[in-house]
Amino acid sequence: MEPPCSVAAGGYIPGIGTRPALPSAKTNLTEDNSCISPLILKVFPHPAGSGAVLPEISYLGAMKEVSVGILRTDGRVLACQRRRTGAYPLKWEFPGGKIEPGETPREALRRELREELGVEASVGNEFHRQDWVYPEGSPKQDGSFRVFYFLVDRFSGTPANRAFEQIRWVTPEELAQLDILEGNREAVELLKDHERPAPHP
Repeated sequence: MEPPCSVAAGGYIPGIGTRPALPSAKTNLTEDNSCISPLILKVFPHPAGSGAVLPEISYLGAMKEVSVGILRTDGRVLACQRRRTGAYPLKWEFPGGKIEPGETPREALRRELREELGVEASVGNEFHRQDWVYPEGSPKQDGSFRVFYFLVDRFSGTPANRAFEQIRWVTPEELAQLDILEGNREAVELLKDHERPAPHP
């Protein structure tokens, strides 16, 4: 059995304007061992009257599992911009989506890449795994996610935009300059370091 989940969480708190983090905050487990992740709902004064502000933690449903692909070719990666009419409009992300019941992360990614981009992918190594909470936004947007990131260097077909505002091949450095979906930022920074040429001796 996997150890209890840990999450990184942060969000804008009215009246404070900061983004407090809860690194390695332990979660509860449901009966089927899926994660329940904490969300910052509101803040309240420290009972001792010290002026400190503490987060009040609540829980939001079972953690959703998502599988995404880092498609690479000729030193570039595929970035996808979310539709302006959807949740987190016009943010850039990697392609992929929710893991359906009975699917493995790799099976889910192959299906999502087929649906979103029209390609048949050979999913490579797992590059990164991350738990993330989006505390801000509407209840429909809020959620906690376990994200599996896979390298995808082999695929058949030319990626076609079937689900996004636009798609674009960019270098890792260019990707880091885009308005990235916050939950993807850590993976983008890791990718920059991973793709950086080794210094000459």
